[in-house]
Amino acid sequence: MLKVVKVRQTCSGNPSQWEGITEDGQFIYVRYRWGYLQIGKGETLDTAVFDESIFGKQIGLDRDGHIGYSELKEWTWNRVEWPERMIGENFTGQ
Repeated sequence: MLKVVKVRQTCSGNPSQWEGITEDGQFIYVRYRWGYLQIGKGETLDTAVFDESIFGKQIGLDRDGHIGYSELKEWTWNRVEWPERMIGENFTGQ
């Protein structure tokens, strides 16, 4: 299982996107657009963007482009170990 140690959301919707770093120092890229969730990793962020080796699946409708962090974790629980919280996330009142 891939362990992500740091992750931050770079876009909240259309598409929802995240970037992060894995336990072994690889970059990870997550994108949800057109109902398709893809997760790739690579030595650089550019290589991670074009990779789908971790996850690639149609999970929503064609025009869907928004999922939250908790839903991302639910869809990928058996492939990726995510940090409890994202970098820069506002935790006030939660």
